[in-house]
Amino acid sequence: MCNNNMWISDLVKCCKVGSNGQCIPNTEPCKARNLHPFFDAFHPTEVVNKLSANLAYNAPAPSFAYPMDISHLVKL
Repeated sequence: MCNNNMWISDLVKCCKVGSNGQCIPNTEPCKARNLHPFFDAFHPTEVVNKLSANLAYNAPAPSFAYPMDISHLVKL
């Protein structure tokens, strides 16, 4: 999907991506990395890693961390 000559997927990635899906070497990544979930097609930014860690530690539902989240595991 394209909006004003920018692909929506470009809003997700934080760097220019080559044909292999990874950041093109020696190119500058975005300045606001906290606004982009991924550096390239594979590697998450800190904001996604923090979200994943929080969900693993204190899962809002059993489907997020089975059979239990880390907060319950440390109480065993």
